[in-house]
Amino acid sequence: QPILIQQLTLQDTFSSEALWDHRAFSFFEDRQMLALPLSDQQGSTLVVYAVNPSTGFQLITAIDHTDLLATPNSYAPTMRRSLEINNSLFTISDGGLKSHSFIHLETELFGELFPDYQPFTGCYYEGSDSYCIDDIIF
Repeated sequence: QPILIQQLTLQDTFSSEALWDHRAFSFFEDRQMLALPLSDQQGSTLVVYAVNPSTGFQLITAIDHTDLLATPNSYAPTMRRSLEINNSLFTISDGGLKSHSFIHLETELFGELFPDYQPFTGCYYEGSDSYCIDDIIF
């Protein structure tokens, strides 16, 4: 029977697609790494953690796709999935695709915006206040 060894509480996170779709959660067992898409009021990222039963979770990096957009103040495209192909971590968002080397995850190997992607330009609401994307400074 499984037992809880470690637990991580993610602060300031609104949501994760992994809450309702198990395919959004990636565990790379041979690398002892976990990848999870997260959304907060700054946008959407794919966080990658080293996972070890003795030491717990250690954040390695957070990848987003904001730099794929031509409009600098656009909300980051929602991260959807990650997968491993030939020692590379591929990240897929609503907006595009990126590849990073597993050897050094901060090294981007490839990035491409999907041709028909339209960035989010609406508003979000916090209590009685509303904020439109043009009002937000990142």
